[in-house]
Amino acid sequence: MTHVRRLSGLFVALLLGGGVVLGSRVPLGAAPDAAQIRMSWRALGRHVERCRAPTDAELEGVPAHMRQKEICERRLLPFRLVLRVDGALTLDELVSPSGARQDRPAYVFRELAVPPGPHRIEVQFTEEGGTTPGTSLAVDTTATLAPGDIALVTRGGDEGDRLAILLPPP
Repeated sequence: MTHVRRLSGLFVALLLGGGVVLGSRVPLGAAPDAAQIRMSWRALGRHVERCRAPTDAELEGVPAHMRQKEICERRLLPFRLVLRVDGALTLDELVSPSGARQDRPAYVFRELAVPPGPHRIEVQFTEEGGTTPGTSLAVDTTATLAPGDIALVTRGGDEGDRLAILLPPP
């Protein structure tokens, strides 16, 4: 009886394993006929702090030793992301810092399908809302993309101080 169980368990395992192998060979979706521009990076903007005196309602119910003279809110500045493909404005949006209090880095992850062929790709990523000029990253290049190719726009340089476009090998 135990041999029958073992053999049936082995048979089921082989059957499931074979199903996984065959299922992994089935193509999903159609072959890509477009190329992609993918933007992916992380940016830490400048901190801004706004302080104000607490109201009487905020002080009510707070023990005297815990009352603060000022209530300060600290957050990071947002960024403006602009993408132009072949001179046409394709994307223009505000990228806000993450976190409930907007005190975490901003993350960029955007994809855009483009037809295969040569394209001029211009990306600008500029800090907004500060009183002095802040971080400004930009890249402007021409790339020839084949169907299924991905042009990756990401931070580059030793300090991540510029944008770079990584292209697939020709």
